[in-house]
Amino acid sequence: MSVQIATQCLEPIVQQQLFVLIINTLLYYYEDNCLEVTEDMLVELISRTKDNAVQLDVSAEADALEKHLAMTLQHIKRTKDKRPGLAERLQLSGLPLRGIT
Repeated sequence: MSVQIATQCLEPIVQQQLFVLIINTLLYYYEDNCLEVTEDMLVELISRTKDNAVQLDVSAEADALEKHLAMTLQHIKRTKDKRPGLAERLQLSGLPLRGIT
């Protein structure tokens, strides 16, 4: 439902901001063992957000948004490295973690 609302926003930058917030919210519940949040949901939304990000006009807002998404992906990567049990659940095959340091 929240993704549908985000896609109805007219401004692409606003859509992207909402997508990143939704990713962070879903990730919180996923890490808290909420069974309604699936890996597929996370992969799809992250991929969609990354694909749409390249279409944004160059601006300070777009740069900040890109950094916010990169920090979210960095959190996922650190979680996989530090918690082997959770790392198994976070094996998001489609998750674009390459290039995130």
